[in-house]
Order: sequence, then structure tokens, then C-alpha cells
Amino acid sequence: MSLMIQDNSLDRVKGQWRLSSCITEKKGSTEKFKPLGERPKGRLVITETAYLLVLITTSQRAIATSEADKSAAYSTMVSYSGCCEFSGNQLTTKVDISWNEEWVGGEQVRYFEFSGETLMLTTAWEANPWEPETSSSTPIRSVLAWEREA
Repeated sequence: MSLMIQDNSLDRVKGQWRLSSCITEKKGSTEKFKPLGERPKGRLVITETAYLLVLITTSQRAIATSEADKSAAYSTMVSYSGCCEFSGNQLTTKVDISWNEEWVGGEQVRYFEFSGETLMLTTAWEANPWEPETSSSTPIRSVLAWEREA
């Protein structure tokens, strides 16, 4: 994927970020929920070469000691990486590795803006990765707030 930068988008978002909140809404509804709980854990790294790596989990994860625990751990996280491209306030990642194999080779689109020093990333409307059985009928989008660490 080529690096298309308009203005100084990469300079503004590159670095290490810590997730401070994640609020999700269902399309066509005013319902909002926090699929990762009140205190989600997450790191976002965007390098100077426009490579992105993200790992997000709930704060209530337990050590997986059974198959059910492993399944629960899988369903309480998001992780992917890839080269990213900027166009205006749109950040598109060409996914090369993901916790969800369905995302590999595809693109993840996020829209970014700043609220003070907080990086706000909003997903495009998409299938719900936490509820695959209902994902085709209930698109969601999430707004994730990130605080700079470095």
C-alpha cells in the first residue's frame, strides 16, 4: 500500500497510544454500549513508516485454563497490524496479521480527529466482531479514545 499523506496526518498520529475508552453504537439506534467494559486495555503504535499495530482487550480477562476460557479470551480482544494510508482524516490499514483471520488481506478504515491531545478513532460501520452470529444484521461503529504515551 502506498503512503498517501495529505498535510501532516502521519506526523500527528505516529507514536505510542494507550486506549482510554471505547464506546460502540448500533446503526439505526441511539443505543450505546461498552463492549470492552469500563476500563479497556489497549495499545496503538503507528511508526514513522506508516505501519500500525493495535492490541485491545477488556480489563476483565482471566487466565485461560479451559477451552471455554480460550474462547472467551478470543471474544474479548481485537488485534491487527499492517501498512496504513492517510487521506484527509481517513486512516486505512491494509491488514497483514489479525486475531480474526477474516480481516487478513482486507482493509480496516478509521476516521481520526483530535479532542485536545486525545486521538479519537472512529471505525467505519462494520459487522460486529464480538457477535458474529448477529453481525450481518446489526452493523456497528466504535469511537476509541487514545492518549499519547510516546
